[in-house]
Amino acid sequence: MAKFIIEPKLTAPGKRFVTEELKPLLKKNNMVEVRELLNSLDFSVGVPIKQFLLYHLGEKLYFKGSDTVYNNEFCFHCEFLESINIPMGITNIGYNAFTDCVNLTNVIIPEGVESVGSSAFWGCNNITNIHLPKSVINIGHTAFSGCSSLERINTLGGITEIEDFTFWNCSSLTNITIPESVMSIGKGAFLCCSNLTNINIPESVTSIGNEAFRDCRSLTSIMIPESVTSIGARSFYKCTKLKVVKIPKNCYVEKTAFNGCRESLNIIEY
Repeated sequence: MAKFIIEPKLTAPGKRFVTEELKPLLKKNNMVEVRELLNSLDFSVGVPIKQFLLYHLGEKLYFKGSDTVYNNEFCFHCEFLESINIPMGITNIGYNAFTDCVNLTNVIIPEGVESVGSSAFWGCNNITNIHLPKSVINIGHTAFSGCSSLERINTLGGITEIEDFTFWNCSSLTNITIPESVMSIGKGAFLCCSNLTNINIPESVTSIGNEAFRDCRSLTSIMIPESVTSIGARSFYKCTKLKVVKIPKNCYVEKTAFNGCRESLNIIEY
């Protein structure tokens, strides 16, 4: 098995670190690019990077270093990557970090990680299981969009919002628990989750965005809690198996919210 070590030390973000020995092992679109190893998701060119070691052994990546922020776009389009072992001490996973890692199947994110960036796992269509820690308090928009093989997420931690298109086209997802910390469900949050059969909306939620559950064609019933004051346009569009919806009387419902559902849909106000 091929093994190599990359050691960027005190240099600017954006520079590629590829030794002569490494070049034959990587295709052009698998080149390792160091973008961010700082204490913030936003970085400025010229700010020094802490020492960071990457070990590649076969089809697994192992990370070691003192950094507490996982770098942006580190494995962007890494088609060879099948497994990730993220160590303790990492607190943030940057946006686009693992976008289009199409052979990635399993992700375990350790306790201590607080943020999963926008589009972090976009298009990872072979992931079947994601283990998130309870320490997570933010999941960015489109973080898991296009993870069409994803069947299970153990927890959403303590997030306060399910952002726009977070689980768009997670078509194998059958069940998910929304924590009581969540106050809003964003636009297209569960759009095209066609196998989602059950979802419990907690009393903490106050709004459901446009197209939030559009094309969730396996949902048969849903209970909207009294805390919800607005349901957006086409939020349940073409949920064709939906039979019963319970909605509080004080909730504002856009007139297109249930367009495309069966004519016999029973909407009960309480």
